[in-house]
Amino acid sequence: MLNIASKIIFSIIIIICLIAVGNSVIAQSPYTAIYWVDGKILPPTDGSTASTNDRVVILYETTTEAGYADDLSGPSGLSGRSGEFMMNAMEDWRMEIKPGEYKIAVATGSDGYGVDPVNMTISGKGYDTAPDLVLVKGAGITMPGTHPFVPPLAGEVPVIENIQFNNRTYQKKLMEKDYEFIVSSQPEIKVKVTAGSVGIDTSLLYVFLDEETANKKTFSIKEENMTKVMGNGVPIEVNYKLNLKDEETTLVDGEHIFRFTASNQIGTTSESATVTAMGGDVQIIGVPLTYPSPIHLSTDNKVTFQYGLSTDADIDIYVFDVTARVVKKLSFNAGASGGSAGGTANPNKVEWDFMSDQGYKVGSGIYLWNIVDKNKSKIIGKGKMTTAP
Repeated sequence: MLNIASKIIFSIIIIICLIAVGNSVIAQSPYTAIYWVDGKILPPTDGSTASTNDRVVILYETTTEAGYADDLSGPSGLSGRSGEFMMNAMEDWRMEIKPGEYKIAVATGSDGYGVDPVNMTISGKGYDTAPDLVLVKGAGITMPGTHPFVPPLAGEVPVIENIQFNNRTYQKKLMEKDYEFIVSSQPEIKVKVTAGSVGIDTSLLYVFLDEETANKKTFSIKEENMTKVMGNGVPIEVNYKLNLKDEETTLVDGEHIFRFTASNQIGTTSESATVTAMGGDVQIIGVPLTYPSPIHLSTDNKVTFQYGLSTDADIDIYVFDVTARVVKKLSFNAGASGGSAGGTANPNKVEWDFMSDQGYKVGSGIYLWNIVDKNKSKIIGKGKMTTAP
């Protein structure tokens, strides 16, 4: 009996030792996926106006000679934000990455300000934030020499080709001209991402909402909400959707900033979209337009009515002659062309071929057209057109 009991105890001890060794091996395994380290540089407390931008932030494990990562703070660096930095493991690192203790510092600048090495932990979860780094006169480390050579990966970062809110394409160039892109309080967002042979890491597709506010939110894209086009075993095109209603998120009236990111082993792409949310009853945004103007019935075979809506709505357009007689009624469903939110950046454009509801082509004269919220039976906008022979 004693021999049997001894064998059982010995077996248990062996199993425990094997588990411990296995965990140790796992803990020492290098992290081979994309890895991010970000953080902030804070101004000195001595009253100096030393800038927190264009500072060289250096991360290393034991010595910089054994390998290190670096990034410039501010708009010149990967973060693109004043006083902040971000390091991308597969883009900038020149050392083996594994969970453990590291040091982070700011190189001494030409003005004498820097930050002495501070301890930080790499968790192995794929993303860590460094402690805040406060600039101090006379602090910092010397800039290390050239990175140990690591052959670069061939390929391209993903490209965010198209962003849509409720099936309306966001046009960044129009926004740069002070147009407004109006969205509903819970829009459905669709995004198209493409990449070359390196592909797209679908686990790193994110949407950030109002990052600089107390109400900031981060959405990771679920597999069931994306479709993929494969090439050589990797996704080279991904189309995904994010419905704020499903996410139980409602945009308050006013301006909001969405930021979309996509990553692969080469790096990360980021695109932003500034939108204006408008709730409540539908409203006309901007001034309704008619073109061409004037209209020449001998050469023009149609007219376009253009108007922006604050939210999706069922819309009727009534065209009147000068005697207030309705010559044409056009109807559009909410969310479809003619009844879609978009504001001045993406207005509705609907056409009429001059044929009346009575079956004849209208003649020369002045015509008025009213935009009506069908569900409220309320006129929300008006336009005018003039036809000539």
